[in-house]
Amino acid sequence: MNMVNRFIEYIFNNIFIPLLNILCIVMLATTFLSVVCRYIFHYAIIWAPELSRFLYIFIIFIGTFLGIRKNTHVGLDILTERLSPQMQNIIEIFKNIILMAYFIFLIFLGFKFVGFGMHQMTQTLGIAKGWIYLVIPISAFFMLVAIFQKTIFLNFSNKDKREEQYRE
Repeated sequence: MNMVNRFIEYIFNNIFIPLLNILCIVMLATTFLSVVCRYIFHYAIIWAPELSRFLYIFIIFIGTFLGIRKNTHVGLDILTERLSPQMQNIIEIFKNIILMAYFIFLIFLGFKFVGFGMHQMTQTLGIAKGWIYLVIPISAFFMLVAIFQKTIFLNFSNKDKREEQYRE
């Protein structure tokens, strides 16, 4: 399990965070260049809006994985914080199981979407939409792994806490 944690941490720190930064910079530069060309030089870059849209989709899916991994995604805990720690853990595990089922569904549906998209071309960039849609199952897989890892950690950490309470 420790080796898996190190591998996930390596992917997280050395691939996804730099990739997200690069995508944001490219999207910002593309949008800025498009606006400058349109309003100063009166020339429209026809591929810039499409590229920015696809980069934004990539940023959303990769950012969602990073949010889940860092536990910074939006959540409401106003009701659960009033419950006992045992009940909070049960609800957290139940929530994680539902999320894992959703991510499995998203992986399968994402690959279907990729298959359909391989027969469609983008209007201005001229690439198969399936390559764009590939971010869906890939990011869903990493979200699944992150939630699974959090659930396993939650179970083991709670087991250790229960054993400590039993010894005392």
